[in-house]
Amino acid sequence: MESAGDYKDYAEYEKSYKGLRIAIDNRLREDTDITAELKILAAGYRKFYETETRRLKEKLDIALTVLRLWKSDYQRLRITLEMLTKRRQVLAVFRIILRMRYRNYRHSLEQLYQRQELSYVKMRLKNMTSHSGIKNC
Repeated sequence: MESAGDYKDYAEYEKSYKGLRIAIDNRLREDTDITAELKILAAGYRKFYETETRRLKEKLDIALTVLRLWKSDYQRLRITLEMLTKRRQVLAVFRIILRMRYRNYRHSLEQLYQRQELSYVKMRLKNMTSHSGIKNC
């Protein structure tokens, strides 16, 4: 276990040493080398930044176009839903009216049948009494 800890310490010291060595080397370089390297890095970063900005703007434009289409579809579907809701309400009223008419017609028909049966019975009784010779029934 101690050797693993010692190796870890050694690796950290070596990493620190390399960082210190790089710092010393950079200090020893001339300012022109550092300036030239920074210009190259800045140009590369600017190119990357402009490319990413353009790519993200294109994605944003596409997203805005899709959003406008979705809003348009939503408005159209909302209007359709309102129209269908109103139709449903009208049809519900028609259904109630038709049920009432059906009940009234059925009631009227039942009354007609009853009257018809009654007049048929009266006619049969009249025929029976006239043939049998019974009067004033």
